[in-house]
Amino acid sequence: MIQAPEGYKKKLTEFADSQDDKEVFISVEPCYGACDLRDRDAKQLGCDKLVHYGHNDFGVRPSIPVEYVILPVTADPIPVLTKNVGMLQGYQKIGIVSTVNFLSLIPEVKEFLAKNGKQGIVGEPANGKWGASAAGQILGCDVTAAQVIESEVDCFLYIGTGKFHPTGMKTKKPFFILDLERNSVERHDIDHEKLERQRYARIAIAKMSNKFGLLLSTKEGQFYLSVARRARDILKKNGKKAYILIADEFTPEKLMGVDVDCYVNCSCPRMSDDTQRFGKPVINAQDVEALENKVI
Repeated sequence: MIQAPEGYKKKLTEFADSQDDKEVFISVEPCYGACDLRDRDAKQLGCDKLVHYGHNDFGVRPSIPVEYVILPVTADPIPVLTKNVGMLQGYQKIGIVSTVNFLSLIPEVKEFLAKNGKQGIVGEPANGKWGASAAGQILGCDVTAAQVIESEVDCFLYIGTGKFHPTGMKTKKPFFILDLERNSVERHDIDHEKLERQRYARIAIAKMSNKFGLLLSTKEGQFYLSVARRARDILKKNGKKAYILIADEFTPEKLMGVDVDCYVNCSCPRMSDDTQRFGKPVINAQDVEALENKVI
């Protein structure tokens, strides 16, 4: 079986053709990272191996062998940097972060900065075998490669596309996105006060709620049963009703009609970033644990 993230779906048949004369099954389920392996589907089909394109090993223990195929970007970052180097004026020490498919460009970018009188700093992820595993690599749920150097740098430069990954850093330092699809360098500032206000607004609603749905994903890399049980026990101890809801992936359609007042995210930590589509407040399990009797 082969699987790939959304950005590579157009290449799925090409990937299948590359497997020579083997019998190949193509998974078209959404793929959000190496935490989201379809190994159980592959095992059900009697496959010998799952080939996972676009990510490196996250640390999940699969039920069948998994081959990770990284698809490195071969674009040249130097022309875009040369054109936009003025945007980095005033910043001497620059933290460089990226996702796995752009990691090969970090040495070039670091060398370019050095030639322009700046120091590129690359951090090592701190979560060991679970999460990011390469210098400078950040994931949606693991930004420790940025956190370990935040006190040393004046700003961050993210090599990649979109805002999803760098926004997860929640850094108070300025960050720039070197986007090689748009051939641009753009500065992005995060309104931390706004994010905190939104978070505490959700917690305030949760405080007035009586029935909680705890969202526990069955994806191996997002399956935190002990976290869900801990949040459930805290809520019950404080006189609330709590129900552990199970799904591979949570969508508003799946939750429609479930009689709860508030959701507690016990799965992917970034799911709480997109709470509006669920129609009810979503807080993270950590909010329940950290605030316990003080708030909920």
